[in-house]
Parts: sequence; C-alpha cells; structure tokens
Amino acid sequence: MSNFSSVNSLPSGDYAEVGVFQGDGAKEISEWMNPDCRLWLVDSFQGHREPSEFDNSGAHPKGRYSDTSPEIVRAKVPKAIIVKGYVPEVLASLYGCQFRYVRIDMDHYIPIKAASEFFKIRMVPGGIIEFDDYNCPDCPGANKAVDEVFGASNILGPVPHWINR
Repeated sequence: MSNFSSVNSLPSGDYAEVGVFQGDGAKEISEWMNPDCRLWLVDSFQGHREPSEFDNSGAHPKGRYSDTSPEIVRAKVPKAIIVKGYVPEVLASLYGCQFRYVRIDMDHYIPIKAASEFFKIRMVPGGIIEFDDYNCPDCPGANKAVDEVFGASNILGPVPHWINR
C-alpha cells in the first residue's frame, strides 16, 4: 500500500477500503488520512465467493481470507464504519457518499469490476482509487476488471491507481 495523503487537502470526500481482511491496510489508511473524515471498511468477513472464469481459482479459491471478523478489524481501526457483506450487494450502504480515496483489494474480477464502477462516479475531483491486485500474476481478473472500467492507459503507477481529473 502506498501513502496517497495528497488527497487530505481535497475539500471533501470520505475514505474507503473494499476488501479489508484483518484490517492492517485499513489501519495504515487511518494513520495518514484526514481525521475529520470517515473511513468506510467493506468486507464479507466470509472470504472469497466462487471465482469467475477470469480468476485464478488455485491462488484465490472460495473461502480464502475467511479467517477474520469485524471484531478483529474494529480492534485495529475503532473509529471506522464497518460494512459487512459481499460486493456488489453491500455497496448500496454507501449510496449518497462521495470519496477522496478508495483502496480496492478483492482479488476477483466480479467484485473488483462492481466496486470500480460504483466508486468511479462517486470520486471527488482529484480523488484517487488504488488497485491492490492490478498487475498481480495471481489475480488476472483484476486487470480485466480495472481495464474495462478505466482503460489501461489511465492507470498510473508504480502503485496502480486512477485519479479523477
């Protein structure tokens, strides 16, 4: 994970991590984010769903990353808003919000594409979406999903991200 603290100077927008696992990444975000803003943490806390045809089912099988809970995450990030459920269904909980920073880390094509579509239109100008699994050999569905929503030429690096310009 990279520190995209430049978003702290934006005039509005919350922060989010989608695919939280045990909350280590969320804790890092909470340490550099604007403390006057909300941090939304979205995870099923049940591990992956069944992989799609675009995913590496050997590296990311159904149920992987299920050894977590909202309580484990809450202990690391007590002020965060935890939203439990699978993407895309659970994203309805965030309607009406705008974001300055989002980190997407879900390994599989379907939830990454859904989250990308959902957050892209909810980013404030200058807002950043970071893609943890982009260019990861074990996550081929990540590139497919992100490229379909944003276009490969719009993904910046070395830490893969998109800026709402």
